[in-house]
Amino acid sequence: MKIKFITLGGTIDKVYFDAMSQYEIGPPSIQQILKDARINFDYEVESLLKKDSLDMTDQDRSTLLEAVKADPNDRIVITHGTDTMTDTGMALKQVT
Repeated sequence: MKIKFITLGGTIDKVYFDAMSQYEIGPPSIQQILKDARINFDYEVESLLKKDSLDMTDQDRSTLLEAVKADPNDRIVITHGTDTMTDTGMALKQVT
């Protein structure tokens, strides 16, 4: 079994610099999470976007949709910020 992880940024990948919430989107944190968890299945991580979910556009969602449709893996996990997750979910409804 192989699982594909597509990262988009969001809170899970934010790196904060000060108490005033200055941040940037860092590298996909899922790689370290999987390493620390000592998982025993094949996986691949693709960093598709590095955006806060509030900054995601319809074009970004279309890019994600096309990436999911084109991916040969039948198990895909998408890491995403919380603020517009439902919008992205609606854009992905057509994936079967």
